[in-house]
Amino acid sequence: MPPGSVNDTQSTPSASADPPGEMTCTLEHPVFRRFPGIGFRRSPLDGEVVMVVPMAEREAVLPLKGIQQEFGIAEDSPDGRMLALVAESLGYVTALHPGDPLPAEVVNGAASWSPEGAHRRRAQVRLRIALLGWQDPEAAQRAMRDIESGGRLDSDPELRTAIQNASRKAVNELGCAGPDEVIACLDRLAEDFAYVEALRDRLLVRVQRLIARAQRIGATLHRSDTVRSDAIRRITRMAETALEELSARFRKLDGVYTEIIPLLREPETRLAFVQENRDALYRTLMGWEPILGEWDGVREGDDLLWQAVGNTYQFLARRYLAVAEWPPFGVLRQALSRGRESAMRW
Repeated sequence: MPPGSVNDTQSTPSASADPPGEMTCTLEHPVFRRFPGIGFRRSPLDGEVVMVVPMAEREAVLPLKGIQQEFGIAEDSPDGRMLALVAESLGYVTALHPGDPLPAEVVNGAASWSPEGAHRRRAQVRLRIALLGWQDPEAAQRAMRDIESGGRLDSDPELRTAIQNASRKAVNELGCAGPDEVIACLDRLAEDFAYVEALRDRLLVRVQRLIARAQRIGATLHRSDTVRSDAIRRITRMAETALEELSARFRKLDGVYTEIIPLLREPETRLAFVQENRDALYRTLMGWEPILGEWDGVREGDDLLWQAVGNTYQFLARRYLAVAEWPPFGVLRQALSRGRESAMRW
């Protein structure tokens, strides 16, 4: 569907021309067709949804709530409902334009992205170890030492036998046809848990890495470089708060792994919790991604490093500091770029 096109008979946000299971960003009000190439995204400053209007070499950025109020777009109108879906969609994609399909999370609850094969394999290994731990916790601890490759599960005869025994006992517990059915159930569950493993790598591990790098950088700064030292100390403290929040969510998901028999007995109930947290963590990842990507692309000693520090400070401060504690971010960036030649107070 071309950008800006509408179905005149449309009375709901979904267009009848959309393929089954899909929904297109379709808006009727003339303000959305007045300028070619408009799009929607979240402001990097405060996360507010904005409409972006290309204008020659620049762009105009307009708060979406202001547009709705200015042009009287009611929340319960077709455009109002679609704009609510646009705002929800921007938790899963970085930008959306009229004519674009909405992400699957918003349309039908599925994931719009895919984990890698290594994540599926790790999920399979974790689920097998959980089954093993149900019967033999000590053997499960040995198997966990090789969680990434699962090599011990494949090569260690004792572990293979222990998993086979656990599968046979699970047959009686669950009323399955046989051990192979138990393993097949684990493999199906691994399709959902692979998303957890992907998010562990893409979000949790990278935040841990950012904190470790910030601590190393702080340790190398001269004692007179107070501006940079204070900025590093503050972003480390705020990032550690964020990390604890993330870790708590992953601990809950890991708890679903370990309760393997209830998981196998009631997979739909347990997977609903996994999928809810999958989407919440992915929205968190989308918020963090510009910051994590910036740190991935800089090295210690690069001039861009302190730009990344300033951006990280602003990102975290808006989430973990009271407004009264925010520094003037533009001044902070200038002071960070100059290092110990500058002095700054807030």
